[in-house]
Amino acid sequence: MRPSQPTLPLFSSSILPTPSLSDLATYNNPHDLLALPTSTTEISVFRLSGQIAFVVRPKLRSEHAAITALQWKPDGSAIAVGWNDGTHGIFDGGTGRVVSEGRIGGQGKGEWRLDLHPSADEDEDEERAEGRAVSGFGWEVHSTGSGGKRRTGLEGLLGNEVVDTETWAEGWECEGLGKNPLDGLKSRLADLPRAIAVMDVTKVLPRLSALPAHGMRGGMDGSRFGTKAAADAVFETKGEDDAGTVDVLFVCTEAGEVQVLLDETVPIGNFTLASKPLLHASHPQSSTTAFLSRYQSDQIQLHTQTLPLGTLGGALLHTTSRDTTRVSNLLSYILQTLRCTTHDFTTSLALPTRLIQNISLTLSESSPPQGDLIHNLTHLAVTGTFKPALLEWLSDIVKEPGHKRWDAAITTLYANVQQHMFVHLLPALDRLSVAVTSLHGHAKYYDGAAVFDVPAQFFTNILEGIDALRIVAYKVLTICMGEWALWRTFSKWLRVMTDIAIAGPGSKTALEMEEKEAGGLDVGAVMEYVGEVLMGSQLADYVCVLPGFSGAVDGKEAFFTHPVVQAQSHDATLKVIERAAKEDAPRHVPVGDKAVVNLQAIAVSLVGNVRVAIERLAVWQGRLLETPSPPVQVDGALGAKMHDMRMLNPVGAESQLGLLSTEDGKLRLTVGLSTTDIGESASIDTIGEALDAKFMGDRTAICLCRHPDGFCLLAINPPHSAQAEAEPVSDHRVLHHFPADDAIQPASLVVGGRDRKEVVVVFSGDGRSWRTYDLAAGLRGLGDGAGDQGWDDDDAGEDEMDFR
Repeated sequence: MRPSQPTLPLFSSSILPTPSLSDLATYNNPHDLLALPTSTTEISVFRLSGQIAFVVRPKLRSEHAAITALQWKPDGSAIAVGWNDGTHGIFDGGTGRVVSEGRIGGQGKGEWRLDLHPSADEDEDEERAEGRAVSGFGWEVHSTGSGGKRRTGLEGLLGNEVVDTETWAEGWECEGLGKNPLDGLKSRLADLPRAIAVMDVTKVLPRLSALPAHGMRGGMDGSRFGTKAAADAVFETKGEDDAGTVDVLFVCTEAGEVQVLLDETVPIGNFTLASKPLLHASHPQSSTTAFLSRYQSDQIQLHTQTLPLGTLGGALLHTTSRDTTRVSNLLSYILQTLRCTTHDFTTSLALPTRLIQNISLTLSESSPPQGDLIHNLTHLAVTGTFKPALLEWLSDIVKEPGHKRWDAAITTLYANVQQHMFVHLLPALDRLSVAVTSLHGHAKYYDGAAVFDVPAQFFTNILEGIDALRIVAYKVLTICMGEWALWRTFSKWLRVMTDIAIAGPGSKTALEMEEKEAGGLDVGAVMEYVGEVLMGSQLADYVCVLPGFSGAVDGKEAFFTHPVVQAQSHDATLKVIERAAKEDAPRHVPVGDKAVVNLQAIAVSLVGNVRVAIERLAVWQGRLLETPSPPVQVDGALGAKMHDMRMLNPVGAESQLGLLSTEDGKLRLTVGLSTTDIGESASIDTIGEALDAKFMGDRTAICLCRHPDGFCLLAINPPHSAQAEAEPVSDHRVLHHFPADDAIQPASLVVGGRDRKEVVVVFSGDGRSWRTYDLAAGLRGLGDGAGDQGWDDDDAGEDEMDFR
């Protein structure tokens, strides 16, 4: 049988220099974007024309990390990426910026650490990661049926629109309130509790600023908050106005473990399938999600998971998920701020420390002894007399270039620390307080009830840690301003003394400079800086890592019983800060009190308390999920290759599934599949060997075939009943023919696009080349040679099949 020679209009043809992972390719239907892993570590997103829209370059945790799964969100706003170590990330669908990250099975599984190591809770050896490779995603935005049409009046009152009383009254009239005020008022007030519950008060707060790393290697959080756009994307409120929808993401592993995420980022539970998931199917109007998995080596099983959409779409879970996500993101922002603060403080002191060590070593080796640096500088400030070693140091080592670099380093230190405290840390703490207070309110309100059985004390502990950080941050700002003022005076005096030393003490030039600058130098401030700041800033007690307080500990109990963690409390921090504010208090914090005013130590304790609370929240949320249905053996699928599964528009109480598979090159269609019905299967006659097949909506399937004269794309039109027959059913249309000598040798396909704007992407075997064709034109009879098939616009709806 020799096929006809129709062709589809070509949108683009692309060739890569190296093979790609074309089996992971996924199409963004709303925006016509093709995501393709062009290597094991990088994803390129292509437009319909074949041009690159953007590239996703995730920061890898290990050199062995490789991409194993890829999936667009149904609305095209984000893309999920999975790796072979069990980690996964959500990236912005328009820019490729990282939005969130997680690890399947990693909730509460990481190390308990006594430091702010960037990769805390992320390090995992190969043995623990075995079987956790992400094998696929299932992403659906379900409708709860409670959203409905938004009422103009209520939307205006609670939204950004400014509404006066006259407009509000007009809204009532439009909705029939004038005819039946009581019914209209009840209808309006029914939406009020949820509208109030989901209001985001943080919208009135200024947006958080980007976190410049200043050369610090800060892990993934460095890229998450490295630019203003990236920070805005992380903290953007998602799903607040979608009162009638539930955004659920399933993350599947090769071992059969499935993690359920609400609103892309909040884990609400895990369940385990009996075998490795292969395909996923769901529908916005159905609460059932189906998973097709391979059991042992050749058996195919169907599992279904029913989601409690009414609960998941409720205001309590919505606000809890939103605030939990916010707490996690804000905590990451705060930890990155503290890392940057410590990094900027220590690196800025590198040059001044070398200069001071140079003169200190010279003075210690001088004979006869000339005293230490503080003694020499104080002597110079009081008498104006240079001792020999100090004179040589100022004229030969410090001189003008050295002084400028010293001044720039210290100025940068105080400017950066002040910015981190005032611009980054304090606003983030305010936002974190709002989110935790909301959770604390739920815990207090539902105290003793199963509706929200998370103790309020968990959130009280977090709020105490936040308040302690805030107190210390204000103290750091106070120290910063005081020391910076002293430094400016000392730096001016040091520049004058350096110029005098270079000109030669007692010389005419030196005397003129001395006379000129004498009135503008505050010797008292100079002596204060030399005596109390030069050899050690007060900031070190607050921003540097406590000696010996680092590394991992052996579990949760060891973490919370550590003396530094046990010492943390808001009251203890407040008492030490109040004592330090007294006039007779020592300039540096006593050793016994440093733990409760050290930013990093307080933050480590805060991380532990947040982790405990989130783990408890996860337990509560996990109880919302039902146990998956017992697996059902799929009829006729023994040893077959699964290509696509689709959940059709729900009919009745149980959703029906369609399944496309091939066995020995023969295409098989199964319809009516469910956990209570094995469905009906039929072998579909094709031209030659069936290589790949995909559903295109509920009414059409596209199949790629290989035959002696080349390759072809078929539109499959199965019989109204898929009952198995003695002979294969022959009902298909040829859409496109690839000659045997064509430059591309097709091996797989991806179908996507919007209604009547469908496209098909055909990949070569190695994934190096692909072509994008106008599938809609072929189905409507607009492709070359397709007109004889009778696929015109008027008949398209009749010719397309209906699997239901």
